[in-house]
Amino acid sequence: MARKKPVPSRAGDRAERALIALGEVGQAIGSTGDVDGSLKTIVERAVELTGADSGTIYEFDGKAGVFVLRVTTNPDDEFVEIQRAVRLRRGEGAVGRAARAREPIQVADITVDHTYDSQLYGGLLHAGTRSLLAVPVLHGTQILGAVAVSRRVAGKFPPEAVAILKILASQSALVLQTARTARG
Repeated sequence: MARKKPVPSRAGDRAERALIALGEVGQAIGSTGDVDGSLKTIVERAVELTGADSGTIYEFDGKAGVFVLRVTTNPDDEFVEIQRAVRLRRGEGAVGRAARAREPIQVADITVDHTYDSQLYGGLLHAGTRSLLAVPVLHGTQILGAVAVSRRVAGKFPPEAVAILKILASQSALVLQTARTARG
């Protein structure tokens, strides 16, 4: 009599997908000197694994004290141009708040008064964004940037999504720090 394979639980599927994605990220980082390609892989997996609609990695320019768009998966070209033009300051929006707090920041609904303040607010609304999750990218105590994901539905991201994004932010730190070291 043939034995049936156990059916993985949804949580098991999610964990397996996360491990596979982290392996892909590790390969992308290790196999190429393409910083933007590696970061693009990270942000694509971040979107996939957190159930987000789009994702972005910002790099922190310490001299200017601002966050600059590095890569994004956002399909809204108009909003991407806004992201490229805007320089977020530390403390501004979810990205700047995450950097200041040095921990993940969630905005469950950007349309609720006083929960989200950023130069990107109008563009986010136009793109249909309702909720955000941002995690700082750190090298020791140094801020290198931030990874952010967004959804078109309001609500907090589950704890598993936050944990996954923290892991992917640490992968982003490796890529950004290596690139900075190479630039001298």
